[in-house]
Amino acid sequence: MRDNEIIGTGWLPTTEVMDSAHGVIDAALKEAGLEMADIEAVGTTGYAGT
Repeated sequence: MRDNEIIGTGWLPTTEVMDSAHGVIDAALKEAGLEMADIEAVGTTGYAGT
């Protein structure tokens, strides 16, 4: 988010937890045109649907 606007998102199914987390962050950074060094905090949501 920047100035209360979402600038990057990502979604992947959780297969391998860390691989999925890194993939989602990479997708959000690419969409936002940022690098990890530009990030101050990361937030996540999820559910345990079956």
